[in-house]
Amino acid sequence: YIHENGAALPYKEGISYEEGAVVVKDGMLQQWKGGVWVDVSSQEVKKYLLAAGIDEPELDSEYDFLMQRLAQIAVDKRLDASFVVDASGKTQQEINGLIGNPLMFGAKGDGVFDDTLAIQECANKFRYLDMRNGNWKTTGKIALRSGTVVDLRGSYLSANNANEPIFEFENAGSGLSILGGGGYVYGTADSFLKCTGKTYRPTMQTDYANRIRLDGLHVSGENIDKFLDFDKAVRQIFLTHVFSYTKNGIFCNGKCVEFEIYGSLIYGAKGTTDLTTYGIKYRSPGNGRWYNEGLHITDSTIDNFGITFDITDIYAMSVTGGHIGAAIQADGYNASGALVAKFGQPTSTSCRDIKFANVNIYGNIEFAPVGGLDYQAKFTGCSSEAFSNGAITIRNNASHICVSDHTFHSSFNGVGVLGISNNPNITVDGISADSSLVGVVHLRGANSNNCLVANIT
Repeated sequence: YIHENGAALPYKEGISYEEGAVVVKDGMLQQWKGGVWVDVSSQEVKKYLLAAGIDEPELDSEYDFLMQRLAQIAVDKRLDASFVVDASGKTQQEINGLIGNPLMFGAKGDGVFDDTLAIQECANKFRYLDMRNGNWKTTGKIALRSGTVVDLRGSYLSANNANEPIFEFENAGSGLSILGGGGYVYGTADSFLKCTGKTYRPTMQTDYANRIRLDGLHVSGENIDKFLDFDKAVRQIFLTHVFSYTKNGIFCNGKCVEFEIYGSLIYGAKGTTDLTTYGIKYRSPGNGRWYNEGLHITDSTIDNFGITFDITDIYAMSVTGGHIGAAIQADGYNASGALVAKFGQPTSTSCRDIKFANVNIYGNIEFAPVGGLDYQAKFTGCSSEAFSNGAITIRNNASHICVSDHTFHSSFNGVGVLGISNNPNITVDGISADSSLVGVVHLRGANSNNCLVANIT
């Protein structure tokens, strides 16, 4: 046996090895037996385990445990873990099938080299993309599979993707998590993430892209057209502690269901110079009953867009706590034509059940149907400021809107609640307003039946 200080020496060409010699060859412990090299890594480790007092029935499981730990250490150090073989003969990398790093496929992670192909190859082979603490560069989209986790913590990602998204989750994939924090994503792209379902008219769970979770991300770039792009059937989306600074915010075009946003900041990069921008935009090309369902925003800030909420098709939307605003001018008031929210005429059968509670509203909100529409909208405990005209404007034929325990202040000769014409079932109760307003409640025109105005201070 050829040893030095108790360790097998590396294999060398041109040396004549004796029967039983042990060397490190091809990343494994190998022994010269019968004229061939035989992998004896597992045997040597098992000898050690037996000597350490491990019972024979537990030998394989203890060996596999050691191999798993060794593989994890290798991955943490951004090394290839395929050299680690368990008792079944599979490499630990094959067993894990989860953790990979683009550096294993030729990426540099230096912010200069184009890492696109290496990141894609890593995504094709692994469910867990370990991109932590790197400086990545892409020039094309990265397609992600079901069950993928992308870990961007501590990383910077520079995109030069032109009209493509940075990440894409297509064909009704199920299960995607993207983690961030400590670094950020920037550059040029159509969107940070595009998710696509199978159809605008889903009839089963498998029609949806679903179980999508973004946590701690920081996406910043005025040349990124939108933060998120959801097309067709998409559901079960969770945003937590996310920051985006992009031209537009989030576009849901189809049947978007069960969308939760918590503790996040979505801010427009071009609000004051481009009033066509939107913060959250909802449309439903599927028409009929295929409207969006369930958008719930808690303790978040969404601000500085031409229209911050541009909503035509929704059932059950709530904004609780936090701040919402539109593009503002140098004088602090909304730019002409900018709106905090515009609720329009649906192409589907629903734009209703809209709730705002304990929200600071900086600018104007408008209900603007083309025909008559029952919005079932309610504002409770909110505060409106920096508005002109109507802080809450109810245009022709809009109905069923309730404003209670609401404060209006610091306006530019505005009115708190302004009904234009034919606005039945309007309730305004428990209102406080300062002297900057020219009126608190104006309900105009014919057929405004079943309205209540009370307790104005």
